[in-house]
Amino acid sequence: MYRATLKICVKSAAAMIGLAAISAPAAGFDEAEVTQLLTTKLCESCDLQAADLRGEDLTDADLRFADLRSTLMTSADLSGADLTNSDLGVAALANATLEGAVLRGANLTRADLTNADLTGVDLRDAILAGARLRRAHLTDANLTVVDLTSADLANANLAGANLTVADLTDADLTSADLTDTTMIGADLTGSDLEGASLVDADLTGADLTSVDLTNANLENASLTVADLTDANLTSADLTDTNLTGANLTGANLTDANLDGTDLTGANMRGVDLTRAKLETAILCRTRMPDGQVEFSGC
Repeated sequence: MYRATLKICVKSAAAMIGLAAISAPAAGFDEAEVTQLLTTKLCESCDLQAADLRGEDLTDADLRFADLRSTLMTSADLSGADLTNSDLGVAALANATLEGAVLRGANLTRADLTNADLTGVDLRDAILAGARLRRAHLTDANLTVVDLTSADLANANLAGANLTVADLTDADLTSADLTDTTMIGADLTGSDLEGASLVDADLTGADLTSVDLTNANLENASLTVADLTDANLTSADLTDTNLTGANLTGANLTDANLDGTDLTGANMRGVDLTRAKLETAILCRTRMPDGQVEFSGC
């Protein structure tokens, strides 16, 4: 038994060492490849890890599959650059310009994109877990199936962005501009959207379990069949919002404005409607807080 236990421990240790070797950063960038990038802007699969590219003009550069981990690119211009499947983990991109860049499948885990210009970027299938995107400009960006778990998007501008099936679990979106965004099927579980603007946003089928939407503006938004279980919607503006078939079980709607809100088929069991404005809301087959079904608006 002792030998078996020892064997398991040795195997576990070996596995951990192997994993560490895989995830450990390489020795550093290749000087020749840095020169190649700055001279030709062609650097597919280059090793640029931890290189200092601050303020450099990298417009339209080919950086597909490049290793840019921990690279310093603060205030660099990467407009139109192709960074498909590149590794930008922990890269410094604060105040950088990436307008129209392609970052499909790129790894930006814990990257710093504070105040970066990402207007119209293609970030489909990219990983931005734990990334800093505070005050970043992401208008009209394609963020389909992107991983933004625990990302900091406070005060970011995402107006018109496509976040279909994006993972925003535990993300910070306080005071973010999400006007006219497409967030169909997105996972926002536990995210903070206090004071955010979601006017005209499409959140059909989105998971907003335990989300904080205090003082958020959801005017004319679509939350059809969305899950808002235990969500905090205190003082939220839900004027003309579509909540058809939505699950609001246990949600807090204290002081919320529900003028013209469509609650057809919605489940509001256990909802706190203290001082909520509900007079013109559409209540048809709506499960009310006390469990009774309301048909007055049918």
